[in-house]
Amino acid sequence: MKFIDDLEALNAGQRDPPEFTGPEFDVLNEALSEVVEEFRKSTKTSPLDAVEYESAGKLIEKCRELPEEWTVLHLCKDFNANSVNSLQSEVISSNGGIYLTLLKYERSELNHHEPICVFLPALKEVNIFEMMQDVAKRHEKYMTVNPGTDKTIYWANLKLLNQDYFNLIQLLINWLGPWITFFLGRMKEERDVHEKIFTIVDDFAKAEKLNPRQRILLSLICCNRDLLDRDSVEVAAKEISQSTKEKRKIQDFLSNEKIFPDFTTSLRFPILLIVDELLDQFPWEMVLPEMETARVSSLHMLMRLYDKYKDQIVEGYLQLNLEKGITLINPQGDLLKMQRRMDTLNCVVLLFGCDSIRLKAEGFCSEMTGAHLYYHYVLCPLVIGATNVITDFPTDQLSARILSSWFKSTASRHFAFADEKSFKEGKIEWTVLHLCKDFNANSVNSLQSEVISSNGGIYLTLLKYERSELNHHEPICVFLPALKEENIFEMMQDVAKRHEKYMTVNPGTDKTIYWANLKQLDQDYFNLIQLLINWLGPWITFFLGRMKEERDVHEKIFTIVDDFAKAEKLNPRQRILLSLICCNRDLLDGDSVEIFPDFTTSLRFPILLIVDELLDQFPWEMVLPEMETARVSSLHMLMRLYDKYKDQIVEGYLQLNLEKGITLINPQGDLLKMQRRMVEFFTYWLPEWQQNVQKIPTSEELRRMLESSDIFVYCGHGNALKYIKPMDLIKDTLNCVVLLFGCDSIRLKAEGFCSEMTGAHLYYHYVLCPLVIGATNVITDFPTDQLSARILSSWFKSTASKHFAFADEKSFKEGKIEFKKNSKPAWENLHNPSILGIFADIRNSEKLALFMRASVILRGLPIWQGNGEKSGE
Repeated sequence: MKFIDDLEALNAGQRDPPEFTGPEFDVLNEALSEVVEEFRKSTKTSPLDAVEYESAGKLIEKCRELPEEWTVLHLCKDFNANSVNSLQSEVISSNGGIYLTLLKYERSELNHHEPICVFLPALKEVNIFEMMQDVAKRHEKYMTVNPGTDKTIYWANLKLLNQDYFNLIQLLINWLGPWITFFLGRMKEERDVHEKIFTIVDDFAKAEKLNPRQRILLSLICCNRDLLDRDSVEVAAKEISQSTKEKRKIQDFLSNEKIFPDFTTSLRFPILLIVDELLDQFPWEMVLPEMETARVSSLHMLMRLYDKYKDQIVEGYLQLNLEKGITLINPQGDLLKMQRRMDTLNCVVLLFGCDSIRLKAEGFCSEMTGAHLYYHYVLCPLVIGATNVITDFPTDQLSARILSSWFKSTASRHFAFADEKSFKEGKIEWTVLHLCKDFNANSVNSLQSEVISSNGGIYLTLLKYERSELNHHEPICVFLPALKEENIFEMMQDVAKRHEKYMTVNPGTDKTIYWANLKQLDQDYFNLIQLLINWLGPWITFFLGRMKEERDVHEKIFTIVDDFAKAEKLNPRQRILLSLICCNRDLLDGDSVEIFPDFTTSLRFPILLIVDELLDQFPWEMVLPEMETARVSSLHMLMRLYDKYKDQIVEGYLQLNLEKGITLINPQGDLLKMQRRMVEFFTYWLPEWQQNVQKIPTSEELRRMLESSDIFVYCGHGNALKYIKPMDLIKDTLNCVVLLFGCDSIRLKAEGFCSEMTGAHLYYHYVLCPLVIGATNVITDFPTDQLSARILSSWFKSTASKHFAFADEKSFKEGKIEFKKNSKPAWENLHNPSILGIFADIRNSEKLALFMRASVILRGLPIWQGNGEKSGE
């Protein structure tokens, strides 16, 4: 089609044949001249009849089968001979004209349903292609500004970017002139008005002896003359006419508004744009934003999609009943791997990510590709996505609007009525803190281990926090520069390596060395945590949850801070940071400031940490161990989990009644001591739970365990994923809480040298398990059993005669539960419905080794378990 468009321009006398320089092009020039000359001698009325020279001829003919309701417009950049030896970026930004070719359009029967083409010469006063490239570069650059640290710059940039796009779109509209009418779909209503206009045009055309092409162009313009100004009328008359006299008559005809009946702009059928890769970055849909517009990469792809779905197209629309929806939000791997390329798919694909369907060149001069091409290749009927970098919350708003407008719901009220701030912030009780390592350019060519251990700063970004209303509920960010005296990342790696090494020592044969190693490991973790606390400095207050009580004390502090801020003219960010620090001044060094009222550390709501994979190995929970803390892999995953369970969240906790428990104990059969202990515990404390002991389940059996349980407990090596096929795990969502009492059970690991890190919890969260508990390191045998028994006996009430906390430790180690006379409980808070609260108690208990307390963590939502108990009780 590109070649044919060039020939049409040559035939119309709008441009000369391209000149190639050098003796090596002599043969090509001669051949091209012969083709052009032969073409110009052709008696065919339509220049695009030359498609018969190409295999595309059959495709054009098949195009006539497309629904009558559709308008199909092809956009193609003019050929530039200099681009042969140019880089892709230079080809895109070089100035030139464009061809607008209507392949399916109103009144095409006058032209034997052949394509009709108009050429727009390059703009002389400005290079619109260079302008588009500049806007795209600024777009990408502006998105790198952190709104938390440079809020003023960030919003100023977005304002400038909006103006850039406005200027670009206006220039595009002016360039199109009268041919903006090509972007209009066929009218659904008021057909009688169009017929009247066609009659007026036909009478004029008959009197002036206009050819079919002129009649069609005149009809299209007259039906949409409200879009034209005086200059556009002149341009249209010049294009349509073949003489000066004819031009004057056509111009007078178009300017005479009285001869045309009035009509309002009605609903229109869709228009499909086939956009050349060199024009794909332009916002063509914004030329006439009210039109129902979609893009297709090529006519060939359009016909492929049409051929598959044509029996389901009614009145111009593909009729689908989209019942089963599957979402994939912020995964750690590729969205789709085309392992079986010849399979076709039927799903509609929505990709709400930056540059998700942008055309990009992989090499200097290679053809451009995009994700949508792969989805269309397997015949997905529709792909929705972004051609540029898009911002976080507006993207979530947009995606929610699209889906809530497109799909009906059983929800009590439409999402459109939802409060914007509430949607942005989630539940008011939570504090959400994002931890991210500073970017290091040298890491591009480094191994994963080198990237993790390289020194650098970190960003602490509060996404949900106290007094956020002062900052319009926007994130607030603080940057911690890298420690100069010591590389804490290297220290963490060294501790992790020693941790793994020490666990290989057999306590039976090398008892002295084993216990000396564990003592040293505890000291290593203590030193690491102290260094982490010192590094955080005053920003350790970011790790505190909101207070459940003593709100009046906080309000007094806020009043003192506000008075000071007003006097010193502090901005909102300064007021918020000062408020956070003053409310938790007991954590800071130095003498207490007497102007603040005293208050004791009270109970606090949960804090959720969104931890970057490069920081995940740090024991962040031990910074303030008394806090109710859980981790989530990403904000998208948090919102996904929240979206599923939001109706069950009360006062900051997900309220669940976990009645049916299923256990999988020692499936490999090589942990007999652990097996005896845990079987004895479950039999004593939770006898109604189903026990699966020393039996390797099939993939289907494990899937049934997960989907039929409220809580699934695994006691064995690793995380149980080796017993289930990935497709069995992810085939449907799950509701169970998952406890994985195995070494490294929820540790993030890189599968390759430079691959993204993955962990078992990502798979369980993918199927919407609300909470996964496990270990980020190797953990020891008996202490793990003690820990798991403490967690479960504290969280679940039992009909047992005596609480497990009173059980004799030595007896339990041997696999028996016995109680000594006048024994004291191993811990104080015997029952706590908050699982995060149980872990806060455990982290503050010195009876358990520090490395164990630092290694077992929670990933997911705060859960409050009990029969009708409320989180406030």
